[in-house]
Amino acid sequence: MKRFKTWIYFLLMIGCVTAQAANKEPGDFGPPQGKPIMAVLTSPPLVPPPTNRTYPAKVIVELEVIEKEMPISEGVSYTFWTFGGHCTG
Repeated sequence: MKRFKTWIYFLLMIGCVTAQAANKEPGDFGPPQGKPIMAVLTSPPLVPPPTNRTYPAKVIVELEVIEKEMPISEGVSYTFWTFGGHCTG
């Protein structure tokens, strides 16, 4: 009977570990921790400062998107979507 109980305990432990592993996706570091962080936006070739954190965080990005008509050639203009006042690429 003791052998049977050990076997049942072993199967239960495997089931618990498998269930925990099944809920975890690759690259999932869990829910955000701490206060939300405001993103620092820069234009290339500048880069924002290092994050200096090893935990997941909620990062808030405030980016203004504006439709803006700008010339692309002499006498020709185009309506661009600008991000933060700049036209990408």
